[in-house]
Amino acid sequence: MMTYRELIKSGEKKAQEKEAIWYLVTELTSLSRTEILLKMEEPIPEKWIALLQDAMDRYCEKNIPVQYIVGHTYFYGLKLFVAPTVLIPRFETEELVEKTMILGEKQSHQSIVDVGCGSGCIAIALQKKWPAAQIDAIDISPEALDIAKKNADFHHCPIRFMQNDLLTGIYRKYDIIISNPPYIDPQEEVDQLVKNNEPNLALFSGNHGLDHYSRLIPQAKSCLKPNGFLALEIASNKRMEIEEIGRKYFTDITCYFDLQQKARILIMR
Repeated sequence: MMTYRELIKSGEKKAQEKEAIWYLVTELTSLSRTEILLKMEEPIPEKWIALLQDAMDRYCEKNIPVQYIVGHTYFYGLKLFVAPTVLIPRFETEELVEKTMILGEKQSHQSIVDVGCGSGCIAIALQKKWPAAQIDAIDISPEALDIAKKNADFHHCPIRFMQNDLLTGIYRKYDIIISNPPYIDPQEEVDQLVKNNEPNLALFSGNHGLDHYSRLIPQAKSCLKPNGFLALEIASNKRMEIEEIGRKYFTDITCYFDLQQKARILIMR
């Protein structure tokens, strides 16, 4: 019989990231890291061996993200289902949500729209913060919306989902418009783990990564209520270009930096 120590050590030898092996083992067995450490010399139950070995092979040899292998991830403390049809939520996007929550406390936040919702992570986190808010979530991908709806149902969030290209044809007014749009230039070098697994539709944007901002920002201007704001996640190397687009429509633009001191969030009023 194989012990937990033997399995984990064999996986760590082949893995690019040792923590990925621990993520697979804890998530697939529903045991905490502490529980596994206490069981390191014990044999793994037969029902888990094949499952864990297959998961490690898919990560180490086929280069599949661990979040897709286990079928879920965590965002702002919330468990969220993910699949290759949606982007895996990043920590930087948690910072976008956190900043929006702080700024939103100063206004009514009765109506919010998440543009390009993907897994629904942003909309669901905001709905948990403001249960009385009316929140819409938009994505162009029907497959992404299926995952987002599943996550909203799992967390009992009454979010209204719409399949749409950004805010095109949307005439409703919102207190907050929030978006983490695609912003990678198709010519940029991208980590192969990301490029080969996550949906290109959610990653890449034309016009050197600016196409979605160029379309969304004027649309947001028309869809904001008085005193409302637009919250955008941005690529730090595109800050100046996005601010230049924004100044055509907004008079108050503030940039916030992430924990790595990179320009990451733009708030436009």
